[in-house]
Amino acid sequence: MGPISPSGSPYAPGCSGSTTGTLFPGTEVEPWIATNPADAGNSIAVWQQDRYSNGGSNSLRAAYSAGGTWANPTNQPAFSKCSGGLMPTVNAFERASDPWVTFASDGHVAYFMALVFNQSQSLENGMTVSRSFNGGQSWEATPKVLKYDASFNVLNDKNSMTADRFDPDTAYAIWDRLVFPNERSKGRSFENAAAFYGPTWFTRTTTSGNSWETARKIWDPGQEHHNSGRNDQAIGNQIVQTGQHTLVDIFDWINNDNGGGNKGGGKGYKVAALRSTDNGQTWSNAILVSRFIPGVVVDPTTGAPVRTGDIIPEIAYDPRANSDTVYTVWQGASASSRSSIYFSSSIDGGQTWSDPKIINKVTTTQAFTPSIRVDRDGRIAVNYYDFRNDDASAPLTTDYWSTASIDGGDTWQEAEDSISGSFDQRTAAVARGYFLGDYAGLSAADNDDVFHAVFGQSTGTPPAHESDIEEADGD
Repeated sequence: MGPISPSGSPYAPGCSGSTTGTLFPGTEVEPWIATNPADAGNSIAVWQQDRYSNGGSNSLRAAYSAGGTWANPTNQPAFSKCSGGLMPTVNAFERASDPWVTFASDGHVAYFMALVFNQSQSLENGMTVSRSFNGGQSWEATPKVLKYDASFNVLNDKNSMTADRFDPDTAYAIWDRLVFPNERSKGRSFENAAAFYGPTWFTRTTTSGNSWETARKIWDPGQEHHNSGRNDQAIGNQIVQTGQHTLVDIFDWINNDNGGGNKGGGKGYKVAALRSTDNGQTWSNAILVSRFIPGVVVDPTTGAPVRTGDIIPEIAYDPRANSDTVYTVWQGASASSRSSIYFSSSIDGGQTWSDPKIINKVTTTQAFTPSIRVDRDGRIAVNYYDFRNDDASAPLTTDYWSTASIDGGDTWQEAEDSISGSFDQRTAAVARGYFLGDYAGLSAADNDDVFHAVFGQSTGTPPAHESDIEEADGD
């Protein structure tokens, strides 16, 4: 894409044509990672490049590893104008967000999924995917469109993609589709807007991404509440597949009314699951995992907001043969902290779940944005941020930690040192608070016992636009 500018951005100034919000050029946030099931030395990391305060980034980018060394691909997918997108309704969008990557079970293709949208003059948005057939060394320049909406009343949001573990030609894409009673205001994004209606949408490919089924709604909170939940929504949908071939989707079910619903409705937030035993053709009703109060994080010294994955649960499967066990983590308020890391497990493919337990080591500090994966021996790893080393001085001292369990989550042992070393989160981009991402990536190949983590870590000096901490909305 050309030389890096003095700002640290690979893109030309003004390339997006977007005129709203504050741009933080050179920032790389919200990374995700996938490891090749056929080659444990090959991973792909993806992220948002050049974050805006009010939603999305100039585009998404990728890097790949081969033999322990990371490199840039020969080309980047053209998800937006800044990365070379020229086709209206396909990739000529102002911004991109929510990067996600997954490998086919035999490694012959990797999928890179993106939320794309306009934020200034028009509000079109969609879900798109680009493919790589050489482990991330190069990408399809023009992505395929999974869903496009021209309506000013709709936002497709919080996507993820999962390749089938047993069929190398099949992969699944899932997201929520927010519907607003009035058009979204130009220049403002409503991602994570809990007051709006947001059913779960889904599509799949059985042709290695050559074609995709027509995207469709698979779960409707209004139907779940006998049409009383028209302002309820799902967010953070993410699919895994068990050794019994069951698909389990974990998500945050947000109730804005007091309707009934399956297994106990009522207003508030719930970690919930959907199941499919026929490769996504049909899905169960929502299954309650746990109620929770989102762990909303703030700077302990100033009270300024910190944008985290407070309403985004994460899920992992046990890769051992025939296992029907899945695990989930999320951040929620607890008696000892405004944000703790909770863990729950299911041994029957998501039908029933254990009582949640707090697993972060220092329970009196704010812990947030957990990631979870399981290796071939059944060892569970959970990574997360916390403020245990912050001492109310000028930096917002933040660390990224890893904890592990070898007994299915009964006991946990944290690494002695943080993965990141301490850093100052006040130097991060600002998007409804200091922002490293709504999620961070963690991977492990089914045939390997090595975990691979990608995460946001801020450096440098605090941003110049401190006022955005209080007023920015973001996607």
